[in-house]
Amino acid sequence: VLIVISDGLYTKGGNPKPYADRLKESGVQIFCFGIGKTLQTELRKLASSEQHVYSCDGFRDFDRLAKRIRGDPHESSWSGQAATPNCDHLCDSPYRGEPNDPGCCDHEARCSCALLSGMHTCVCGPGYYGLSGLAGHCKPCPIGTYKSKLEPTYQCTSCPPGATTKKIGTRSVKDCICKKGYRGDPANEIPCEPVKCPPLQNPTHGLTLGNCKDTAKVFGTECHFFCEEGYELVNKNSEVRICKTDGTWSGQAPICQLICCMKPPQPYAGSIDCDGKDLLVGSKCRFTCDIGHIMDGSKERQCLPTKAVVWNQSQMLAC
Repeated sequence: VLIVISDGLYTKGGNPKPYADRLKESGVQIFCFGIGKTLQTELRKLASSEQHVYSCDGFRDFDRLAKRIRGDPHESSWSGQAATPNCDHLCDSPYRGEPNDPGCCDHEARCSCALLSGMHTCVCGPGYYGLSGLAGHCKPCPIGTYKSKLEPTYQCTSCPPGATTKKIGTRSVKDCICKKGYRGDPANEIPCEPVKCPPLQNPTHGLTLGNCKDTAKVFGTECHFFCEEGYELVNKNSEVRICKTDGTWSGQAPICQLICCMKPPQPYAGSIDCDGKDLLVGSKCRFTCDIGHIMDGSKERQCLPTKAVVWNQSQMLAC
């Protein structure tokens, strides 16, 4: 098989068609790849058939095709047993030939032999990535990625969804662990699934903002609780509950209780008469003045359904 990469225009050596014809007569299959703007008619003359002619918009597309055919990188296997001096031609080391010569390869790379081409080059080892393994070119795999092979790559492999790593430069999927708020075991191919908290119920005489009571919620979900008019939450910390990474809700279960007013102060030279002992919302207190005194202010005050001020201070009475 012969693969021709061309724009269809020949330069040195004259017209290649006679050579192509002789090759085809001897059984060679010729494939032609036109890059960019090409003369398709010339490529068809060279190829074994019209089905052997392909077009690519540019070398980027052809690069993707080459990787598809041969893998990425195209050298799919490397031998890391080559002696360090075999890579000395890759750089101008001032220490060449000396006993402590560090060589051309990065500290995290090996002088390796490509098993397809037989060429020696520096290749970044497991846990490190880089298309070049020369000194200073190998970088550790970032958090959340790993690399297990001796091969040149432009990036490391990402951990499965919902997983990450504890440190940089990891070498195996077994180094991947579920992120906080996820459960699973990536090392044993068990997917990391978001932790869920059980559904919450509306408190008696209260309600929930959002859909927090019908289905389980994933970690980080916030549920806000409110009480009906005339009621208030017993514990202010239960107003907002958050689904935690361990699958439980923060805070305490919300409880709505009736709002009660404190009994107003009895005026000097007067008396007070209130509805009941608890003074719930809507309860009234009535004031009277002793004989010989007149009332200055409202003779009646009502417990209001508010958390901040339950008695209207402008209605303070004096005799």
